[in-house]
Amino acid sequence: MHNVIEFFAPKDAKIYDESFEPYSARHLILLVKKGEILLTNFGIRRYERTKKGIRQNDLTRKDLAGIYDAGVRTFVHNAVDLYTDCPSRERAGWLCDSFFTAKAEYFFYGETPVEDAFLENYVLYKHDPFYPEGALPMCYPSDPQKEGKFIPQWCMWYVLEVYDYLTNRKPSFSKDFFKTSVYGVVNLMLKSLNSDGLLEQLPSWNFVEWSKANWWTKDVNFPTQFLFAEVLDCTAKLYDDASLFNIADKMRSKAIELSFDGEFFVDHAVRDNNGNLNVLTDTSEAAQYYALLFGKLNLSDPKYDKFTKRVFEVGYDNVTGRDFVQVNAFIGFYLKQLALMQNKKFALLEKEVKNFFAGQVEKTGTLWEYKTPVGSNDHGFASFAVISADIVDKLKNK
Repeated sequence: MHNVIEFFAPKDAKIYDESFEPYSARHLILLVKKGEILLTNFGIRRYERTKKGIRQNDLTRKDLAGIYDAGVRTFVHNAVDLYTDCPSRERAGWLCDSFFTAKAEYFFYGETPVEDAFLENYVLYKHDPFYPEGALPMCYPSDPQKEGKFIPQWCMWYVLEVYDYLTNRKPSFSKDFFKTSVYGVVNLMLKSLNSDGLLEQLPSWNFVEWSKANWWTKDVNFPTQFLFAEVLDCTAKLYDDASLFNIADKMRSKAIELSFDGEFFVDHAVRDNNGNLNVLTDTSEAAQYYALLFGKLNLSDPKYDKFTKRVFEVGYDNVTGRDFVQVNAFIGFYLKQLALMQNKKFALLEKEVKNFFAGQVEKTGTLWEYKTPVGSNDHGFASFAVISADIVDKLKNK
């Protein structure tokens, strides 16, 4: 992107101008196409979240401290008034991204003024005929409302963030404040349950992560089953609704039965012209973390031995015999971090975090949208990496 501001100045003119646009740049250049000027001032005024009161970087190891500092820069650029994707191209407040950015805000400040505003927007959102009843825009209030497009999975992440906010932070709102919006999401999704108790053919844009995994969302997507089962559990806990536990348990059980092949959780099942549901072997690394985080797997059961060896020891560099895709940054690598934390695999977490973020820190000093520099190099959700860096640094020093 070239952000160009052009001036046509008459002779002897004195010009002072400041453009209020969300520019970002690593280099600035001034070109005088004709004539002469006397330049007295030239630069960018920062527009970012205050660092006053932010948790200071006390990490003892340089590599992890660098990730921490990059996470701070990335966060303050993307949490001025709402959580945003990036400070220039896309100042939009997206669900799911916010689940991770919100964890970073509370980690940094011990309070949640931006998350308060972000979540309040969704509660205040009034149903729009562009969307089905209960659906939430993928980003609000910036959603373009094109053809009623929304992301069912991002609605689910909204419920998970509300639960996290109410149970793990210092909320400014009560659970009753969110009840209508939470049940709106739950009831919308329940309309898509099939005879097996699984979600099938969810509407609009189904999104699992930025990888080939998004090709495998037609009909029954297994990562989505595990995600929604967690949504049902969280809703049941918040609002004392035991009936939702029963639906979640049935969903998990059936999803495991169909998707687990002894070593991997496959991604999807497709219904043929005869009405039969056929489980396919397409497999994403991301699907393994959805199952691990939300499947309530009993990892001590010997049937998961090959699975756990893959996740925690062998890895996914040498998968053969199936169409397989490794994780991209979002959201697969962030699910991976959560899964390694949940299972106390901190040595592996350290290795993964350093390998993933070291190049980003070196090149831009900020954290990226993808694992390669093909999109935004300053993406809000990536500030979650500071939590991983802090955990492994503190444990190493014990």
